[in-house]
Amino acid sequence: RSLARRWPATAANARGSSFPIDKATIAWFYKHYYGDGARIGEPRAAPGLAENLSGLAPATILTAGIDPLRDEGAAYAERLSRAGVPTAYRCFEGTVHGFMGMGKVLPHAEEALAQAAEALRQAFA
Repeated sequence: RSLARRWPATAANARGSSFPIDKATIAWFYKHYYGDGARIGEPRAAPGLAENLSGLAPATILTAGIDPLRDEGAAYAERLSRAGVPTAYRCFEGTVHGFMGMGKVLPHAEEALAQAAEALRQAFA
């Protein structure tokens, strides 16, 4: 496994100046998150790279349809499910990366926030 994997959503949604996250922005975040790159393949830094995902806490994964990270999120949700981890996955089509903070202009943002909040309420009940 590699973080350099070519996901279809990355190719389709991170060309040049995709709003709001493009390849240069992704590279900036990777550099700041991984530093010198020593941790880049460690599951503690990127849980989706772990060989065994069984025994993890239940997960709710929400992605945006127009996001270079969409396919990676969907694949992680699928792997969690196959490992027996209770997993809820939803892709909000027609939305962009960071849409959950755009509630004033994107109706799906409030719906996604409500779903995330409900998952947290259930987890901590």
